[in-house]
Amino acid sequence: MTIRFIRPVSRAATYALRFALLAFVMLLGSWLAFRFGPLRMPDFVLLALVAAGFALLSVPLAIWGLWRLWQVGAKGGIAAAKALFIAAFPLGALGVATEYYLNRPALYEVATDLHDPVAWIRAPNVPQGWLPRPPSNPKAHASEQMAAYPTLTLRNYDGALDRVYQAARKVAADQRLSVTATAGAAYARPDFPTPSTLPELLGADAAIKAPIPLPRPEPVPDMPDTDNEPAGTIRIQATSRDFIFGFPSDIVIRLREKEDSVQVDMRVASRFGPHDLGLSAQIANRYLLALDAALLGTAAQ
Repeated sequence: MTIRFIRPVSRAATYALRFALLAFVMLLGSWLAFRFGPLRMPDFVLLALVAAGFALLSVPLAIWGLWRLWQVGAKGGIAAAKALFIAAFPLGALGVATEYYLNRPALYEVATDLHDPVAWIRAPNVPQGWLPRPPSNPKAHASEQMAAYPTLTLRNYDGALDRVYQAARKVAADQRLSVTATAGAAYARPDFPTPSTLPELLGADAAIKAPIPLPRPEPVPDMPDTDNEPAGTIRIQATSRDFIFGFPSDIVIRLREKEDSVQVDMRVASRFGPHDLGLSAQIANRYLLALDAALLGTAAQ
């Protein structure tokens, strides 16, 4: 008489694979819809957390399926192994985000001039959804930023304002920053009036006294539109999206002409949530290092 051993089937391993596949498809689909489609970041974060929950649920079920395989030879070992492998992707993304969240300061914006942060040309105003955050105030978090990101400092470059402005725009284009507004760009124009003619054009209240009139009047050039920026000050506002995940950020760069140099500072803010996971500082550091390389040899101490 032939005895046929019938192996039991581990239902836990089957459900583990289903939950893992659901988590992976949910994470991938929400990322694609956020990176290339209309999905907003708060919704993407919520879906990613739900996907991580399904992946986390699949892990004990997969472990139980492997245990049943070891104990009674239950079917489902391959499904359990697949579940653990697939669940590693959503759980890995959650683990990396958690590590950044815990080991970086709870900031959503950084500024290189903490005493006088550059103001936005157009203040970002985006509904935060379920990710509310405190009002913007880089000065209030100056000590945290300086301790976490000591390389975020002002830059001074020897040279003319127009040269630094051209380099700033080129670096912005190279790093795929989308410029949305500029103010005071006329100061970098070659035909901008020389300092000797500025007081006459600006009026009697100008900080510089007007020169003594000449016996024969000279033609006065038209005053370019400086967008009411202080003399020798240019601001550039732009937006950026992280190349991999697509997290959006707002950026404003300020160029101020000093005696024999141009001072450059910037401000970067993530668009959503109370924590940027260090992305704002990464954008600022990358831009400033590229600007240093573009203006190599002109940095002033």
